[in-house]
Formats: sequence, structure tokens, C-alpha cells
Amino acid sequence: MQRTDFLKEDLPMVLAHYECCQSCLIKATEAFHRDDIETAEKRVEEFQRSLNELKRLQEKKRRHDEMERTVSRLLEKGVSVELIVKVGMKHG
Repeated sequence: MQRTDFLKEDLPMVLAHYECCQSCLIKATEAFHRDDIETAEKRVEEFQRSLNELKRLQEKKRRHDEMERTVSRLLEKGVSVELIVKVGMKHG
């Protein structure tokens, strides 16, 4: 994962979830070595939640970039994006 995989405004949340993933893995490993399976499982679940959030934020950026490319192509072809937005808002 790289910073460019995420929207700039999401970076503080990305950093928090990334750090949570790292911390949870370390704590899960430590708990596992102490034979504290219950705690290890809880840390793995927390890791998975943060990892899922990172994936969601990556997908958000991917969709954003795709929309920007689509808008650029429409503008290059002379299509009024504002008109498309207005029509879209009327229908839904």
C-alpha cells in the first residue's frame, strides 16, 4: 500500500488503520506465544477490521480516479458534464 492508493483527505484515517494493523499483529503474536489464544483471536479480528477499512479506502480512491478519467473523456468529446449531473439529479 502506498499513499497514492488513497485520497489525500483520507490519509489521517489510513495512517491510523495502518498503525492499528501493525500493532494488532504484534499483540496477536505476543498473545499467541503466551498461549493466550482468546486475546490473539481478538487482536486478529481487530487487524481484519482495520485491513478491511484500508481496502475500502483504496476502493474509494480507485472509484474516484475512474470517475475523474470518465469526466475528462467526456469533456474531451465536448459533452456537458453539468447537463449530465442535472439530468441525473432529476431522475434520481
